[in-house]
Amino acid sequence: MPSRDDGQALFWVILGLLIVLIVGAGTLDVYQCETTRAGLYQVAAEASLIGVSRGRDWSYYTVSGQWALDNDVAYAEAWAAAQMALAQRNLTAVDLQIAVLPDPSGGVVAEFPPVPRADLGQASDWSTDEPAVAVYIAADVSTTFFGWINASDHVTVHVFSAAGLAALQP
Repeated sequence: MPSRDDGQALFWVILGLLIVLIVGAGTLDVYQCETTRAGLYQVAAEASLIGVSRGRDWSYYTVSGQWALDNDVAYAEAWAAAQMALAQRNLTAVDLQIAVLPDPSGGVVAEFPPVPRADLGQASDWSTDEPAVAVYIAADVSTTFFGWINASDHVTVHVFSAAGLAALQP
């Protein structure tokens, strides 16, 4: 014969299972976001390094002795590298932006990256004192639990990476 305590035990078992389900779904969503973010950081870093490496302006260097970047070549190489790396990792970018500072003294790109939290320093303008290439990528990550909270089936992840062409000292 069932007792009064059986109903209470069933309630606590169901509540416990619900809590485990919510914690598990949240953990899975965080893992998925962080895995995607790490992959995007790697793509952005590779693309910026390739843009700087292949975009060097050798003719400017032979004339002036200072390093500079060929704006068009650096941009095209970074763009191609980012697209190829995204395809290899089976990631789809919602937004891909590349900025090139070709001058030997660097410069400033206002409001780049477009989302300040993409740069871990929380800066709203990107600046450098050397020629450099910067890559910003945003991608949507499908979620389970976060979709219940914010009524959306995805979270947008933002990343930013930059690489500079440091001057070589003899």
